[in-house]
Amino acid sequence: MKYFEFGQEHPELMVMLHGGVCYRGALTVAEKMAKTYHVVLVAYPELVCL
Repeated sequence: MKYFEFGQEHPELMVMLHGGVCYRGALTVAEKMAKTYHVVLVAYPELVCL
């Protein structure tokens, strides 16, 4: 499984499952949430990002 982590300095964890769309669409949200949370954004390998 491929995933991206943001805000690792924060103790509270938020795992983002983006619901069948390309993970790139959730990057902006993940970066904003990383100001408060340790964010793990899952990038499903079967989805193709164009």
